[in-house]
Amino acid sequence: MADDNWHQAKLLFEQALSQPVEQRLNFISSACNDDKALYQTVCSMLEAQSDVDDLGLSQLMAEQTSDVVSSLFELEIGSLIGHFQVTEKIAEGGMGSVYLGKRVDNSYEQNVAIKLLHARLFSNQAIERFQRERQILADLDHQNIARLLDGGTTNQGIPFLVMEYIDGKPLTTCIENDEQNFQQLLSIFLQVCDAVEYAHQNLVIHQDIKAENIMVTAEGRVKLLDFGIATIDDNDESLDKQKTTQAMTPESASPEQVAKQNITTSTDIYSLGVLLFKLLTGKSPYQGHFENIETLSRAIQTLRPKLMSEVVESAKVKSLLKGDLDAIAQMALEKEPARRYPSASALADDIRNYFRKLPVKARPQTSIYQISKLATRFPKTLSFGGAAFVAFVATVLFYTFEVSKQRDLAQQRLQTAQQVSDFLVDVFSISDPIESLGNRVTARQVLDQGAIRINATLSSQPDIQHELNHTIGRVYLSLGIVSQAQTILSKEQNYREQRVSENPQALVRNYKELAKLYFLQGEYNQYDAILQKALQIQQEVMGPDSLETAEILLAMSKSAEERGHLQQARSLHDKGLSIQRQHLKEDSKQIIDTLIAQNLLLASEGNYTGAIQGAQRVHQLILKTYGELHPVTAQSYSDWGYFVDQIGEFETAKDLLLRALEIDRQIYPESHPVIAGDLLDLGSTMSFIDEQQGIDYLQQVIDMGRESMGEIHPAIGIAHNDIAAIYAQQKQVKKSEFHYLEALRINNQIFDEVNPEIATNHSNLGVLYLRNGRLAESEYHLFKAKALREQLFDGAHPHLAASLSVIGSFYFDSKKFPDALDYFQQSLEMKRQFYPDATSMIITARARVVKTLMTLNDYEKAHAILNIMHEDMQNNNHATSFENGYVAKTFKDFLMRLNDCNRVVSNYTNWQKTIVLANPDELLELEQHLSSCKTSNVVS
Repeated sequence: MADDNWHQAKLLFEQALSQPVEQRLNFISSACNDDKALYQTVCSMLEAQSDVDDLGLSQLMAEQTSDVVSSLFELEIGSLIGHFQVTEKIAEGGMGSVYLGKRVDNSYEQNVAIKLLHARLFSNQAIERFQRERQILADLDHQNIARLLDGGTTNQGIPFLVMEYIDGKPLTTCIENDEQNFQQLLSIFLQVCDAVEYAHQNLVIHQDIKAENIMVTAEGRVKLLDFGIATIDDNDESLDKQKTTQAMTPESASPEQVAKQNITTSTDIYSLGVLLFKLLTGKSPYQGHFENIETLSRAIQTLRPKLMSEVVESAKVKSLLKGDLDAIAQMALEKEPARRYPSASALADDIRNYFRKLPVKARPQTSIYQISKLATRFPKTLSFGGAAFVAFVATVLFYTFEVSKQRDLAQQRLQTAQQVSDFLVDVFSISDPIESLGNRVTARQVLDQGAIRINATLSSQPDIQHELNHTIGRVYLSLGIVSQAQTILSKEQNYREQRVSENPQALVRNYKELAKLYFLQGEYNQYDAILQKALQIQQEVMGPDSLETAEILLAMSKSAEERGHLQQARSLHDKGLSIQRQHLKEDSKQIIDTLIAQNLLLASEGNYTGAIQGAQRVHQLILKTYGELHPVTAQSYSDWGYFVDQIGEFETAKDLLLRALEIDRQIYPESHPVIAGDLLDLGSTMSFIDEQQGIDYLQQVIDMGRESMGEIHPAIGIAHNDIAAIYAQQKQVKKSEFHYLEALRINNQIFDEVNPEIATNHSNLGVLYLRNGRLAESEYHLFKAKALREQLFDGAHPHLAASLSVIGSFYFDSKKFPDALDYFQQSLEMKRQFYPDATSMIITARARVVKTLMTLNDYEKAHAILNIMHEDMQNNNHATSFENGYVAKTFKDFLMRLNDCNRVVSNYTNWQKTIVLANPDELLELEQHLSSCKTSNVVS
């Protein structure tokens, strides 16, 4: 069916829904006339709506052929979906078909899985669920969860997802009740638990955990798939809870799912229990109750499953299952959610205890049981006689006492976990339609409600209260609600510092979150101080070469870089990266993050060429690791755009920065500081392309600051600075001065005096005053900037070269030409350490030297430099019109100073095209000069 006919079908479908139910078929028949394909398509779409079943439409569609309709929901082999070409159909799932695709944009080789919605599920609810799966996957980043790479709709409007392709086999092919396979199966199961725990920590409940939704690679790596019926443990007014519980796989469903009751994370724990049972026995816990859905549903709700050891035949397998593994599965399969494991990680811990021959929490912690576990760990001890046996008994008694303590602690933690679960259910109940009375409930309201209830209901349980407060503070921070996050996290700091000996890692976690907050606020002194505290504790607890220590060192490097302490930043960065490489592979996510930071540090050091090359290399790793729709990918585009901007390739920079903003807007709310950062980068770059659009982007940042970040923020200071630069270019001096002074005022409240941003503010003010003849004010600010940069940068740096250049201009305007020449030459030599000769940075620097030499009547040296500039342009195939124009302008000035009218006239036509691109005012000056030449009559 052509796209036009498909869109016509969608329009008729929507119109049919507005008709009374009993009249819809007649309406469709009349509207479609004799177009059978169109009639079938609209009927198929209506058939997916539950309220037309009583019209017998399902039977009608079953009797008619629907090949035309179904073909719309199939992908042709060889067709293109985004950057990917469909190569073959590889699977059919409950929600849709899955195809193998390959990337064809020549950026790199990559196979992907493309999931397309089923025709029979094409309804508003199914589309919302499909789009919901996309958003859920976009928010999940875990090694055991299949990653989302892209998504959208086909030309016919059918939703699709592009996932990483898992080169492996379904877990169903691995299920064997063979004792030789137990360790491998339990290892796989632990990976599944890790994936589920991560999802739960991100408030996602899978709801359909089963072997068919788990892939295993040849290396034994697990990938959890199909979040199509997953729910978010948060407000979601678009999803009907009752319908959600109906979407399930009955064999793996929990009692509350089949009873259509509230879904919690315990639902997934039950499904994990079913999975464990099937992995180790090859059978379902409810084998023999599959006559029909009603029988199975009743069994799930009422029957206690047999022990795993009771359903297998092999004596060896029975002995392996009996005891600990039986108890673990039974606890996961408890009918009451409160009696199951409190989390997937708790279930995994018991499996690991089984491997380590430690007591498992699923069994009663009797002395006999604890002694038996000790005996299995130290079998030779029982063969000792006499004194050795007495020593053994003493050891057992001591061990029993310790285990009792651990048991009490475990029970306390179990109780805590349950209380936390109950608390979360209570908080999120405000999104229940009964509670909200149909009103829209936002995530912010849920958070605010949680913060209130924590302090109102948990004051008698401080451990639970403060753990939840920490979590709420983290969520506020992740949403960019900085003031609330600071209030909560600061209180937690006081509480944790008083109890550091009890739980030092909890204090370190709090310090890290506070550090993120201080960094967002630009409070670098507090950021450094809090990280120093975290580093001291971390090194004492985990050692100086742990990954946790490396993480803090790298965070401290970032702060040192922001404050312009580049040697310190490089030292901390290199040390952190060295530690990481002791533990991780080069393509690990942690090292990728560190390499991203390394590129930014290269740029801060003035090595933009190295930064661009590094950004290109790391970007390919990022795409393979994270996919396109991810904050890290957006940051990669943003960094790359910034590096390109710094060498004057503004159009390329704009495209990269717009892509970063596009991705981030799919992830963050509009008021988030990340969005402000994207707009700031775009505004800076656009000021070289479209000045008014640049101002508009930058003003958005200032407006956002007033609403969400606070006016005293580094991003606001930069926005004022960049707006001032645009107004200065437009010769709107008062507006420019106002914004430059605002930038300096804000940054003086944020940074130490010796800081790159403050040096830039002084330099910009100095240039503004210089251009407007206010030499005394200009001198103060220009030399202030130079002094700050000399303290910041040990040796050469592009920013220091810029200071030397503008001071040269100051001396030139002050008629101190020898001093001007000295500074211009110093600036040129320093810039040549960082930029290629044929770039605008070097061309303009040479032009300033030539101009000063001509003023000093040293035409021979000036001509020699002009020849170098001309040769650079001839050797540069990628020279911009601006660069060519600037060379022409400098040559024109030289000839006019020599009053060489003949050569001026002979070059006039070429200069008309190029000089105006460098400076439109130059063309008028040229024509005025021509009119004074004796040969002016040559020019028509």
